[in-house]
Amino acid sequence: MKEFIKKNSFLLLMVASFIFWFICFDVFWRFRARLFDDGFSYYNIVKYYLENISRGQIQMWNPFMNWGMPDGLNLRFLGEYNPYLLLPLILFKAGFSYIFVYFSYAISYFFLGVYGFYLICYRLTKDKKLSFFAFLLLLFSSSGINLFFNYCEILIWVPAIWFFYFLVRFYQKNSARDFLGITFCAMLILITYMPFYFLTVFIVFLLGFVILYFKESCNFIRRILGFVNENKGIAILCLASVLIAAIPGFLWFWEAGKGEYVYNYRQAGEAGINNAAVVSKGMVTVGGLIGPLYFKSLFSGLSFVRNQLSYFFLSIFIYPIILLAAFNRVTKKAFLYLFVTLIMFLISLPGEIPLHGFLYDHVGYFKYIRNIYYLLHLAIPFLILFIVEQIKALLSVRVDKIARKLVLSLVIAVHLGFIYFLHSFGNIITTSYLTVILSAIFFLLYFSGMIKRKGLAVFVIFTLLIVMQPIEVFKSYSRNFSGDKITYVTIKKKPKFYYLRSEMNSEFKYRYDFYIDATGLDGGRMAYKYEGLKASRMLLMNVDAERLFNYVENKFVVYDKVLEIDENNINWSAIENNFAKLNNEAFVFNKDNDAVRTSIPINPQAQVISASSQQFEVLKFDLNYIEFKTNFAKDKFIVYNDNFHSQWKGFVDGKMIKMAQANIAFKGLWVPAGTHIVRFEYGRYWEYFIHWFVLVYFLLFFFVFVRIGIKHEKNI
Repeated sequence: MKEFIKKNSFLLLMVASFIFWFICFDVFWRFRARLFDDGFSYYNIVKYYLENISRGQIQMWNPFMNWGMPDGLNLRFLGEYNPYLLLPLILFKAGFSYIFVYFSYAISYFFLGVYGFYLICYRLTKDKKLSFFAFLLLLFSSSGINLFFNYCEILIWVPAIWFFYFLVRFYQKNSARDFLGITFCAMLILITYMPFYFLTVFIVFLLGFVILYFKESCNFIRRILGFVNENKGIAILCLASVLIAAIPGFLWFWEAGKGEYVYNYRQAGEAGINNAAVVSKGMVTVGGLIGPLYFKSLFSGLSFVRNQLSYFFLSIFIYPIILLAAFNRVTKKAFLYLFVTLIMFLISLPGEIPLHGFLYDHVGYFKYIRNIYYLLHLAIPFLILFIVEQIKALLSVRVDKIARKLVLSLVIAVHLGFIYFLHSFGNIITTSYLTVILSAIFFLLYFSGMIKRKGLAVFVIFTLLIVMQPIEVFKSYSRNFSGDKITYVTIKKKPKFYYLRSEMNSEFKYRYDFYIDATGLDGGRMAYKYEGLKASRMLLMNVDAERLFNYVENKFVVYDKVLEIDENNINWSAIENNFAKLNNEAFVFNKDNDAVRTSIPINPQAQVISASSQQFEVLKFDLNYIEFKTNFAKDKFIVYNDNFHSQWKGFVDGKMIKMAQANIAFKGLWVPAGTHIVRFEYGRYWEYFIHWFVLVYFLLFFFVFVRIGIKHEKNI
C-alpha cells in the first residue's frame, strides 16, 4: 500500500484536488442552483442527443424549434461523433438519471483535459511538483467554471490540450502511437463547433516556434518527413481519417452557404449576408472581452461575481510571480508561451485593437468566429505554462550575501505595491490580501535561505498560495447562484406529434427544453436569437405576429385551391388576410406553378386538422419524417406548417411527388381522393450513410488507438 501511494502520489493529489474543486460547486450537484444560461442549454442538448441516438436516430431536422429547422448547429456544439459520448450513453441505457448522466460526462471530460495539461507540463519540465502547480492553476481557473456557464468551451479545449500533449511526445520520440494521437485529437477538433479557434492558436504557436526555434523547426520537419516516408501506411490512414472527420463540418458550412438557413443573431441584422455561418463585425464585438470583462473585475468584487467569472479568472498568486520574475531573464520557451497568450488576448479585443479587424478582412475563416473571447480560454494553458517557467526561474535564483538585501527589498516593494494596487480598487476579498501577504513572507524566507527549494515547505506553501483565493471565489460564485433554480427536465421522452402547438405548450413549459415547439411568448420562435429558415423569417418580418402565430398554431391545413404568387413581388397584406380568415386558398411560388389548380367544389374556408379523424390521421412521426393517412372525397392540397427546405421529399403511396413551398415558408402537396399513405422525409440517403459511417469510423479509430497504446505500454 505504501509503495502504491508513493508511486502514484501526484495522481492521488490530483484526485484529491479535483474532489475539493467538486465540493466548491456543491450547490449545482445538490440542485440548489441551476446551470447558468448556455450551461443549462448543454444539459438539454446532451439529453436530446442521447434520447435520439439510443433509438438509432440521427437527428438532422429539429421539428420542435422555430417551426422546424436543420439541427446541424446544435450537433456541432456537441461534437456528436466523439467516442467519449459512449460514457453518458452507457449510463443512460443503464437507467441512471439524466442529471447524473450529464454531470458524470461533463465533469469527467473536464478532468480529462486538466489531467492532460499536467502531462504536458511534466513532458516540458520533467518536474512533477511544477506540473502539479500548473494542474492546480488550470483546475482553479475560469476554465472549470465554464462547465456551468458555457460547456462548449470545454469541448473545444480538451481535445486541443491532448493534441498538444501528443505533439510534444511526438517531437520528443517520433512514435507511431503519438502520431495517431495527434490525428485523433485533430479529428475531435474538426467535429466540435468551430475548429477555427484551435486553428488560430495553433498557427500563432507555430509562428512563434519557427521564429524562436528556427533550426529546431527545420529538423522537426525533416523528422516528420522521415517518419512519413518510413510509415506510409500510417500516414495515409491518418490523412484519410482527418479528411473523413472534416466531412460533417464541410457539409454544414456548405448548407449554411446555400441561403436557405439563417442565423439572424450572428449577423446582428446586417444586410447582405446570405451565409448563416458568417458573423458580422458588430456581432463579433459583442463576443469580445470588453463588455463582459473589465480590468477591475479581475481583482475587485469577487464576492459578487456571476457569469463574469467565466470569462477570465486565475489565482491572484500569478501576479506577484509575474512581477517578481520580470526582473529575471525570460527564456525562449517562456517567451513563446507569453507570445501565444498576448496574441490571443489582442485578437479577443475587437473594437479596441485593430488586429481582429485586419484578420476578419484578410483571413477568411475569421468571418465564422463569433465568440472571439474563446481564444483567450484556449490561451490560458499557455499563460499557465509561462507562469510555471517563471516559478521555475524564481526558485532557481541563487542569492549571495551582497545581493540579498537588494532582492529582499525588491520582494517587499513588489508585494507592498501590489497590496496598494488592490486596495485602490476597493471591495477586495480577504483571501486576496492573505495570498499576497503569504507570498511576501514565503519569498522573504526563501531568499534569506531559511526555506530550501526541494523541501516539503515549498510544495505545501505554493499549493496553498494557488488555491486559497480561488476556493473563496468559487464558494462565493456558488452562493450567488444558490436559489436561482429552474426545474431540470428529467423525464424520458420520444418525439410525439401534436396537431396543435398549444397542446405541446401545455405539457412542456421549459424554455430551453429542445422538445419545445412553441411558447406563449414567442409563438414557437427564439425571437431574440432567431435561427431557422429564411422564408419563415420573411413571414416574421412582414406579417402581423398575432395573426401569424394564430395560423401556425395549426400543424396541418387542407385547401381546395392553390394560387401562384411572384416571389419577388409578394402581396403581404393578402397573405396576412388569408392567414387571419383561413381562406381556402394556399399560395405557392412561381417555381411550383405545377401545383397551381383548384379542386371543385371549393369551400369558403380551409379545413384545419385539429385531431385524428377518418379523413386524416398521423401514423408515424420522428425527427426527420412524418407519415399520415388521408381519405378525402376529392383531391386536396395539404399544407404542413413545418418549414420548407429543399431537402424535404414527399411520397404518396411510396411514389415520390414534388413538394411545393406553400404559404411562403411551409410544405405542401396535392393528395388524390380516396385512401392514401403520405410521407414527408428530410435529408438525402447518402447523408445518413455518411453520418453513420463517420460515427462508426470514430469509434473504430478510437479503439484501435487505445489498443495500440495498451500494447505499447506493455512493451515498455
